[in-house]
Amino acid sequence: MHTSVLVADARLDQWRVRAVIEQVFAANPALGTVFEPFFDCWAARPGGGWGWAVEPPGVTVADVVARQRASFDMRTGRLFAVSLLPGTPERLVLSASQLCMDGASWQTVVDEVRLRCGWT
Repeated sequence: MHTSVLVADARLDQWRVRAVIEQVFAANPALGTVFEPFFDCWAARPGGGWGWAVEPPGVTVADVVARQRASFDMRTGRLFAVSLLPGTPERLVLSASQLCMDGASWQTVVDEVRLRCGWT
């Protein structure tokens, strides 16, 4: 699993962040890969979705990552999740299954989120 934690310099506008994630998800269709059994193998196609959560105060990054991992489902194409951890500083936890992304592609996704959110 790929996971990145982005730390915000200021309070996040969660609607703007969600819009950015929607744009990044649309630009990277592999994040929503659906796997279906096809004879004796698996066939892959686009069409999945992604998960979003605003976590309660006090939750740890490890808890968030475990919850995100548990939510992944290759048959529905939910292999990408984003959680906002409110607090000071606010953090954004991004996770994706290795079924849909390799390391280089994942870094591109993370960099794209940073760029679109205006983080350096």
